[in-house]
Amino acid sequence: MITEPITTTQTVYIYAETGTTPNCTAEDSFVVTITPSPVADVLADVTVCDSYALEPLTVGNYFTGPNGTGTALAATEVINTTQTIYIYAETGTTPNCTDESSFVVTITPNPAFDLGGPYVACVASNLTVTVNATNFNTADATYAWTINGAPSTETGSSIQATEFGTYEVTVDVNGCSNLASVQVTQDTNAIAVMFEEGCEGGDYMITAMDIDGS
Repeated sequence: MITEPITTTQTVYIYAETGTTPNCTAEDSFVVTITPSPVADVLADVTVCDSYALEPLTVGNYFTGPNGTGTALAATEVINTTQTIYIYAETGTTPNCTDESSFVVTITPNPAFDLGGPYVACVASNLTVTVNATNFNTADATYAWTINGAPSTETGSSIQATEFGTYEVTVDVNGCSNLASVQVTQDTNAIAVMFEEGCEGGDYMITAMDIDGS
């Protein structure tokens, strides 16, 4: 039995003879059509912050399930959850020649938090601005604060206000970061006062007076 593989499209002849005198022969032929199998693109696993946009493919299409099942995904479509993505390629012929690869997209969410506020106070130093974490442990993060655009030396999850204005913090958790800001403003209803003290008719008096005279 001959089992030589055929790898190209060609006509194959079957020839038979008796090997006698006279030599009786017969022949038949058939066509072998070889459809090249596709080779699906192969992508490495991806770990990113927040989301991942699928890159254009040379061969194949994206699917959420194996063998072209699940949901078809377009190039540039944004992936927001950790999942396995399949790249499925087919010739669309009879027989249908196929190939497939897959890769894992791991999504690490950016830190979610707020700073409360906005804050209003008579004296800025009466306030502390604190990171209120939603999806991370505050001890696992690093912090970079600015006050009115100027870097602060504070590196913790809260900062004691020192002046009125904009307080902004960038929070980083395992390489994924996010920022938020809040306003600290002065209470415009506050009245600046001064005190006078002394004796009057045998009584010791302390009097609060509006500095502006109003």
